[in-house]
Amino acid sequence: MLYNAYCKLYAATVKCNTIMYNPQCTIIMTTNRNRTGLLILLIGLCTTINFSCKREGPGGKARVYGVVTHDGVAIPGAKVYIKYGSGTSPGTNVAAYDREYPCDVNGNYAIGSLVQGSYFLYVVGYDQNNLGITEQVTGGTALVLGRKDNKQQDIALSK
Repeated sequence: MLYNAYCKLYAATVKCNTIMYNPQCTIIMTTNRNRTGLLILLIGLCTTINFSCKREGPGGKARVYGVVTHDGVAIPGAKVYIKYGSGTSPGTNVAAYDREYPCDVNGNYAIGSLVQGSYFLYVVGYDQNNLGITEQVTGGTALVLGRKDNKQQDIALSK
């Protein structure tokens, strides 16, 4: 993939007397005069690709926070799982998520230092029903964060 982009860029910007390409766009022969320019172009292209494409996840300035509830009551100790780069749920298997964040005793959670992009939050908690039986409650939500967003995202759970 990088070769194709490189070859198109090279062919469009650098003129050379003796360049021949095979079908895979590999340079077979080039003049000495253009090797230095070619090397600088390749290094610049690789550097740009590596440093300009931050993927979703930690390392940014965005933040999401909120309260986890079930039937309007905060769920203390619930666990918030986050999937980086996904606007859809990867399912209920928590091993499919990238990281876990605990809620405090008031059901509050906060996830900071995120890069802009798409995320999916999945929450697992436990609540007592009116008979005093503890039941697992779950829920989730997709969200998109901007570069410096500070977004409140409350999450309502269900059985």
